[in-house]
Amino acid sequence: MKVIAHHGAAITMLPFGLQTQNEDLIVAEGYVASRMQLFAAAFLVAVGGAGISKAEAAPQDYRFEIAGQPALSGGRDIVPVRLVHAADGKPVIDAVIYESTADMGPMGMAAMAAPVKALPAQDEIYRFEVDPGTAAGTWALHLAAKVQGETETVRGTVDADLVVGAQKKPGGTGSR
Repeated sequence: MKVIAHHGAAITMLPFGLQTQNEDLIVAEGYVASRMQLFAAAFLVAVGGAGISKAEAAPQDYRFEIAGQPALSGGRDIVPVRLVHAADGKPVIDAVIYESTADMGPMGMAAMAAPVKALPAQDEIYRFEVDPGTAAGTWALHLAAKVQGETETVRGTVDADLVVGAQKKPGGTGSR
């Protein structure tokens, strides 16, 4: 293969006697490529690389956090929860939380469960109505979500201090 410069243009002798004329031919280590071909190759590598890094994200790259003190409403506790991307701390606002259960596991009574109802999200806060019945104390809220672009389910648990009826008490909350 030969590359010959001719008045600012390059004429390439390709195998089998074919010729092309193109001002933008680049020769490197015996390879001949146009700038457009190099741009296309770089673009494919960049796009392919972005896809690979996104596919490598895992459920442990996210965490659920309690987003404030639970509020009492109609005898039920409204628990605010935020889903966060662990690497940058940014909230995930478009997740689909499809599973929510509550139990008294943090108090050694995991078999004691409470009904949970998902409420409409407000901004970056997902809200859950938990009815602890007559059992005030620390409850574990177990959640499962699908995050856009992730193939695996994100699972997590937050602990919340729930009260019964009109008894509102200060207390700590946390996530695990």
